[in-house]
Amino acid sequence: MTKVSLVIPTLNAESDIEGLLNRIYRQTRRPDEVIVVDSNSSDSTVDIVKTFEWVRLVSIQRSEFNHGLTRDMALRKSTGDIVCFMTQDAVPADDSYIENLIAPILSDDRVAVSSGRQLPKDDARRFEQLVREFNYGLESNVRSKADVATMGIKAYFATDVCSAYRRSAYIELGGFGKTDMSEDMLMAAKAVNAGYSVAYAADACVHHSHNLTPAEQYRRNYAIGRFLESNRQIVSCSSEVGEGGRLVKSVSRQLLHEGNIREFVAVAMFCMYCAMYAPGVYAGVELSGGVPNTIFQVFLLTLFVSVTYFSGWIVAYQKRNGKIVSERNAYICEIVVILIAGCILIANKGTLKESTSYECYTYIESGQADDYKAQMEERLSLLRNPELKNVKLPAMNSDQGPLMHMEVMEDPKEWTNTVVKQFFGKESVIEVPRSER
Repeated sequence: MTKVSLVIPTLNAESDIEGLLNRIYRQTRRPDEVIVVDSNSSDSTVDIVKTFEWVRLVSIQRSEFNHGLTRDMALRKSTGDIVCFMTQDAVPADDSYIENLIAPILSDDRVAVSSGRQLPKDDARRFEQLVREFNYGLESNVRSKADVATMGIKAYFATDVCSAYRRSAYIELGGFGKTDMSEDMLMAAKAVNAGYSVAYAADACVHHSHNLTPAEQYRRNYAIGRFLESNRQIVSCSSEVGEGGRLVKSVSRQLLHEGNIREFVAVAMFCMYCAMYAPGVYAGVELSGGVPNTIFQVFLLTLFVSVTYFSGWIVAYQKRNGKIVSERNAYICEIVVILIAGCILIANKGTLKESTSYECYTYIESGQADDYKAQMEERLSLLRNPELKNVKLPAMNSDQGPLMHMEVMEDPKEWTNTVVKQFFGKESVIEVPRSER
C-alpha cells in the first residue's frame, strides 16, 4: 500500500493548528505520517502540537527557515511514497481532501506533482475572492511539456498551500533547493521540463486566503518577480505579464460590473503603484516585448483609474436608484467619460502636445525609443551574465525623452544600485561612462 506523509510548517499558529490537525484526523484517507516543522514559535503552537500523539514535531530556529530548504528537509525526513504539504492557515473543505489530492498521482505514473483548489475564506475581501476564482477553476487538468506553448506559465501551476509530490520523482529532480518564494512552481517546472506531468485536482479543496495590504502585496509581487528572473532558465516562458494582465482585466471588469468601486479603485491604485516602483523595470524590455515606458504606463493607469472611478460611480448611483445596469451600459459610461476627457484636453490650447502621452508617442515614432531599448538590452545582458559578479553598466544616453528608468549611480551604495544588485543576485552594480565600455 502507498504510504502518505503530510508536512506542515508553522510559526505562531496557535489560532489555526488545532483545528487543522483535527480536520486532518477526520480525513477518509488519513496520512500515515504527519510532520509539523515549527520555526521557534513564541506562542503555544508547540504545546498544542504535542497534545497530538500521532504528530511528529520537528523544531528549527526561525533564522533557519527557508521556503524551499525547510520543506526539502522535512520531505527527506519523511517516509511517505507521496509527500503532501499544507500551510498552517489552510483548512480542508471536506473529509475527502487528501484522498482527492493524491488521486492523480495514484492513477498516473507520470504525474509528479498534484495541487488542490484554494477557496476564499468567509472574511476574504471581494478582490481576493475574484483572484481565487480566476486562478483556481472548477475543472481538473493534467499538464505536460506539450502544454507550455499554449498555456505558458500556467503549465507550471502548483501551490504548496495544498500539494502532493511523488517522492521518487522529487528526489530524481533534486528537490526544491534554496528559494524564498514559489518553490512549488519551481518544482512543477522541473517536473514538466523533465517529461513528467503536473496535475490540478479541483475537487481537493481548502479554504485559504489573505487580505494583504497594498505594501504586503507589492513585496510579494517583488519576490515573485525576483524568483522568475533568477529561475528564467527553468521557468522558460514569458507569459507571466500577459497572465497578470488577464487577471487584472477579469477582476476589474467583475468589480465594475458589481459596482464595487472601493475594491476596484484599490486594485487600480495597486497596479499603478507597481508600475511606478517595480524594481524589475530593467527586465521589462524582454517581459513586456517592447519599450519599458514606465511614465507612459503610469499615465495610462491614472487615466484608467479616473475613467473607471467615474463610470463606476455612475453605475453605483443608478443601482442605488433602482435601475438595472448591464455590463454594456458600464462600458458606455466609460466611453462617455473618455470622450469628455479627450474633448477637454483638446480644447485647452497646447495641452495635448505638452501631455505625457503625446511626448511618448513622438518619442517612439521618431525612433529614439529603439535606441533606448538597445541600451536596456545591453544592460540586461550584463546583469544576466552568471559569470559577472561585479557589474559595470554603461551610462545611458543623456537624451531619453519621457522614458523613466531606475538609474544606477557611480556610488555602489545608492539605493537604486542596491535594489538592482539584490534583484539580479550580484555582489555590486555601478554605472560607468559609456566610453569605458
